[in-house]
Amino acid sequence: MKRAIRTLVTVAAAGLLWPGCGSVYQAADLGASPGGVQDIGYARLIIESGGVPRVGDFEIDGLLNEHDMPLEGEPCDRILCLDTGFGVGPVVTGDLDYGFLQIGFDSGIDPSEFTRDDLNLAVVIDTSGSMSDELDDIVTALHHLLDQLTPRDRLAIVTYDSRARMLLEPTLVSDAQMNEIERAIDRIEAGGSTNMEEGMAMGYEALTAYAGAPGVSDRLMLFTDVQPNVGATDSEAFLPMVEAYASMDIGLTLFGIGFEFGPELAAELSQVRGANYFFLDSEERIAEVFDQDFDYMVTPLAYDLYLHIALNDQLSVAGAYNVQSADGNGYVEVEIATLFLSRNHGASVLQLSLGDTLERPAEGSLVGSAFFSYQEPDAAGEVTSDIEIRAGYQAGGYDGGGFSDAGTRKAAALINEGLAMKEACRIYWEDVPQDAGVPYLQAAADMLASEAAALEDPDLLPEVDLLNQLIENIENGS
Repeated sequence: MKRAIRTLVTVAAAGLLWPGCGSVYQAADLGASPGGVQDIGYARLIIESGGVPRVGDFEIDGLLNEHDMPLEGEPCDRILCLDTGFGVGPVVTGDLDYGFLQIGFDSGIDPSEFTRDDLNLAVVIDTSGSMSDELDDIVTALHHLLDQLTPRDRLAIVTYDSRARMLLEPTLVSDAQMNEIERAIDRIEAGGSTNMEEGMAMGYEALTAYAGAPGVSDRLMLFTDVQPNVGATDSEAFLPMVEAYASMDIGLTLFGIGFEFGPELAAELSQVRGANYFFLDSEERIAEVFDQDFDYMVTPLAYDLYLHIALNDQLSVAGAYNVQSADGNGYVEVEIATLFLSRNHGASVLQLSLGDTLERPAEGSLVGSAFFSYQEPDAAGEVTSDIEIRAGYQAGGYDGGGFSDAGTRKAAALINEGLAMKEACRIYWEDVPQDAGVPYLQAAADMLASEAAALEDPDLLPEVDLLNQLIENIENGS
């Protein structure tokens, strides 16, 4: 069993537009997801093209953020609600069962009535020579983006190759100017080196002239393969820039594109407060990101979520997913920089060792207790509360496992997929024989297929196809 803590985030503090002064939404079907990496699109592109990713080409966090993992409980009647789920199940890369503690995020915002803040937006576009083959997809994405803007939104456009150029000064996006903006985008050409530092600096500078206006969200959107070779080229140079503007509440959304992509730098930048990152691997993905998710990706619900979790003596942390950090022994301090409004009910998950006895906690027993706090957008104080986490197994589980919620059971299956992929790809690139990790992939594929049927969740079936394709690629020596 579990006890869900529901916390109130005031309408005024969230900076959202609501139907009526001070009103609070009742049950709806939106959730919240941690910022950072939002998908494993780059790894999917490599696998679907017949290749084998390297371990740094994808993060389990991104895999979790692609999926909906709602927890059971009372409907969320606030802007942001936190729940917990717990369960025990196998891990395919070893012989032991583990505990899985899910921190789930829900929102009571009604999608039919939600309106995002107006935007002060700078779009920064990599037009270097390495983007020649990707420029058509970027232009397609930009047109989808323009379709989401209104005359209340302010837009600046910067392009960069060896040098940065202001394609469009900060401008309110009126209908009269939209045709001119679209024509300017269609004229973009690729060539030259990659001075990402200068392009980002010019984009941020364009934002500062109008930053901080009430009811307006300030954000830089960067389209790039993240392969800088002029000016700054590593995270030690880029992170201070992104963090400095994040401290001014200027967020970053990074859109990765292309086979020659730098996923590790993109992932690092997306961990900063107010940041997220998406990989655009197809026209379908472009349409999904901009036509369905645009308003949500620019809407932070909470910053600097901190949880202090005291686990029972039997449990200890073996892994942490979709968090910026998780440190401690006997207790855990978890930090999540940003939670964004989302079509999915997101999850952060702790993988827990069960101790020397390897026995799962008794039904209803106390797994741990947690204190949490987070910062509301535009609010002076913090939201704080505490929560008890209790074991529950009524939702069943794969191969004798048991979980309190179907959402936590699904999260455990996805973590198994990610762990199997990480280990199989590591073996392929580092060990002999290269196909020694295939049994892990096959075990994860079997688990996902079984869980898709048991949970009646067809969203897991493409993951089975992905693992089977990776097995084929490894066996072919791709």
